[in-house]
Amino acid sequence: RRQRQMCIRDSALSAKTDNRPEFQRMIKDSYRKLFDTVLVWKLDRFARNRYDSAHYKALLRKYGVKVLSATENISEGPEGIILESMLEGMAEYYSAELAEKMRRGMRESALKGQAISRCRALGLKTDEHKRFVIDEKTAPTVRFIFEHYAAGESSTSIVEQLNAKGLRTSQGNPFNKSSIPRIIQNEAYRGVYISKSYDVRIEGAIPAIIDDELWERAQTMLKLNRQLKAKNEPKADYILSGKLYCSCGSLMRGMSGHSATGEVYRYYTCPNKDCHLRNIPKDDLEGKVMQSIVDHLLQPESMDCLLYTSDAADDSL
Repeated sequence: RRQRQMCIRDSALSAKTDNRPEFQRMIKDSYRKLFDTVLVWKLDRFARNRYDSAHYKALLRKYGVKVLSATENISEGPEGIILESMLEGMAEYYSAELAEKMRRGMRESALKGQAISRCRALGLKTDEHKRFVIDEKTAPTVRFIFEHYAAGESSTSIVEQLNAKGLRTSQGNPFNKSSIPRIIQNEAYRGVYISKSYDVRIEGAIPAIIDDELWERAQTMLKLNRQLKAKNEPKADYILSGKLYCSCGSLMRGMSGHSATGEVYRYYTCPNKDCHLRNIPKDDLEGKVMQSIVDHLLQPESMDCLLYTSDAADDSL
């Protein structure tokens, strides 16, 4: 049988995940029997997870494809099975250990108040030690936002003024209404370093762009604006209340919440703490129920049946 050579590249992609486009293309192409061998430099380049390795090797074997290592001499006999499983286990151990070391190193950096991501808040930059310092080019924009918001100006008005001046966010985009509350709530501007991922909070680790008095005035205005917005919003009518049951058997109830920008989200939720059902958006669920009623009940045949049942019940009284 004529053999064909195919080459795939997973440049800069880790083998600890199977979410690799070229890798998945190879697996899908195996059923076409275009090749009978997958040659890797080392087995850890095929997969660093034992489950993934066994799963995808089984799929390849189904279509007559072998996985061979160029640098690891693995025999075809029983001892080869043990050696291969040991190599796969070592690869998974190495990957897990590396991830643990990286996380520990990131937490140590966070405890020092150093930047641990590429994103930089508007008005701040980092020095050669990865510590935050004030960016004098963009810090005035932050002060402008806080001062005008604390004075009672709306987010819309502030956004219009910023964009009219040609000012941009830290990502280089025009400002929008959600940009303002996000900046107003960022404690980095009052000098507080926060890393939620590593549970770190350090007061005074960042040079403050605004003082505490301006911060408090802005937070008071933010709270007031949210209260006024909530007061003017019509109360939601949860039409499925008392009628909707979760798969765990609990009666679901209507709830609402606010995003960081003040936008209201309404949904149905299960009160059972042990239930893993996610919250269901109110409009989506009620829309599907109403559509189901239209499709199945409000049809001539169904209506005739309902009317016949109603008449029969009246005759029996």
